[in-house]
Amino acid sequence: MIEPGALYIVATPIGNLEDITLRALRVLREVDRVACEDTRVTARLFSEHAITTPLIRHETHNEAASTAGILELLDRGESVALVSDAGTPTVRDPGERLVRETLEAGHPVIAIPGPSALLAAVAASGLPAAPLTFHGFVAKKTREREASLLALPSGTHAYFCPARDLASVVEAIALHRPEARLAIGRELTKQHETWYRGAPAEVQALLDEHASRGEAVLLLHLGAETGEVTDEAILDALSPLLDQGTRSKEAAESVAGSLGVSKRRAYQLALQAKERS
Repeated sequence: MIEPGALYIVATPIGNLEDITLRALRVLREVDRVACEDTRVTARLFSEHAITTPLIRHETHNEAASTAGILELLDRGESVALVSDAGTPTVRDPGERLVRETLEAGHPVIAIPGPSALLAAVAASGLPAAPLTFHGFVAKKTREREASLLALPSGTHAYFCPARDLASVVEAIALHRPEARLAIGRELTKQHETWYRGAPAEVQALLDEHASRGEAVLLLHLGAETGEVTDEAILDALSPLLDQGTRSKEAAESVAGSLGVSKRRAYQLALQAKERS
């Protein structure tokens, strides 16, 4: 049932039009209006799934006026769904302002979860998923990009990156963070989905003329220097996993990945912790 005066945040496919939930389809059919970035893009999705709900435009260039207009609709008791061109709205897409002002006006905001390029990339990357920091788009300017790379702490860092910039971005990573591990997913869920994994220098060798086409999600993992991670820090990370019944080997693998220490060291400490308990 659709709630009057509610704003629904609806995730839509990031490439493959089949990647949409049954709930999302129902909401898009039943709300009074759908706010979208580009009516042509959303119209293709609607045509695929026989949706006839009226579309209104909500994108960066008209965000202030569009937000005010949508709030008026909500005040009148109409329900509105917000979609982006691809994936989950408000994640580097227009919508943050609309959500904030909708909440401030006292209207419900309801998320309809589904496709996300960021989460799809993390899931298939093979890199530790925690700690994870999303930085939005890679910095365009050379000095800004260099400074941001040098400032990165240990953990996994995620970026959106136009594929045309991949070669220069990976070159910068190879220069400033050669110790990193990379996983880059290009054109996720589409016919020509491609992955590039490995050390920066290895990924540089994998990039070819096709790598400059489309959009990509770049994941960069930095492990902490082993000497900087004390046994106490490793035990602190192991403790909650072991307390909840995780096997020593599995707990050690998880902690080794997140802290950048060897699995053997983490496993030995896990066994010691088990013996003490």
